[in-house]
Amino acid sequence: MSDKDLEFWDDDEWRAFIQDWDHDLRAYFGSRLRTAQQGRLPETGVKPLQDFGIALFEIKHSCGARVVYTTEYATLTRCIYVVDAFMKDSREGKKMRTSDRTRIRARVKRIKEQMKPLIEREAARKKRLH
Repeated sequence: MSDKDLEFWDDDEWRAFIQDWDHDLRAYFGSRLRTAQQGRLPETGVKPLQDFGIALFEIKHSCGARVVYTTEYATLTRCIYVVDAFMKDSREGKKMRTSDRTRIRARVKRIKEQMKPLIEREAARKKRLH
């Protein structure tokens, strides 16, 4: 299976955020995203997120760093969408902060809007073939 590209909500913002992460932390997330690019679910540090309207996965590190991605549209676009990256506030326990959840929801909404024409085009193509 060939690799899929990574798409970020904003390349500059992504790079600015992760530039403060040390090499080992960047390598941790990089290896897990690479596994996702190859069409597999990383074996450790990943959990599915619920209630976002599309399949999202959170890669988490014990230091509190998190990366959220989706493979929802990979068959249409050949891309894995990295939706967010943030440091989890340990005072929140297992719950995600409302601000993080809101930001992720807004980005998911934008991705879904971008994908709508592709989904419609693919549905029309399949209909013509049948």
